[in-house]
Amino acid sequence: MSIAVSAVVRPSRLLLLLLYAMSAAAALVALSIAFGLVGQPLGGLARFVLFVPCGFTAGFGFYHGGTLRKTHHIAIFGTGQIRIREAGENRPCTDANRPHLGESGDAVRLLPDSTLWPHLLVLRLRKEDGKTEVLRVLPDCMSRESFRALAAACHWLAARSNADRLRSPGKNLETD
Repeated sequence: MSIAVSAVVRPSRLLLLLLYAMSAAAALVALSIAFGLVGQPLGGLARFVLFVPCGFTAGFGFYHGGTLRKTHHIAIFGTGQIRIREAGENRPCTDANRPHLGESGDAVRLLPDSTLWPHLLVLRLRKEDGKTEVLRVLPDCMSRESFRALAAACHWLAARSNADRLRSPGKNLETD
């Protein structure tokens, strides 16, 4: 059985909805504090000190909800090599060009602290230049079959990485 997988990972609408819901809740708390609906015995300075972090959190969530929505193309080859690239204007990721990632894209390595749950993959990927990219994959990011295949390939890579670490306990996977 081959673990070769090629998938287009689109931004999750569910994750965006949850982020906006939490940001709206933080904004509601901030406005309630600002207008004195909660914390009546608090003075003006105490209300301001509580308002600022809640307002900042709400604004941060609303701002980053729209900016962090990128489409990625991930390819895992039978040898265990992973390549990833971000879709752009001149490099779209469509179903027609999925198998043709080839040597384009960055070679990355799945880090051991990645989260691999049945309905959530948080892939922490280290590029060759040392930068770490986090790819959040929920089932609504791709088709059901692609999600299952990607999850199976990631589980296989994690198991292989753990086996390598057990064989050579002195080797540090973070720096090697």
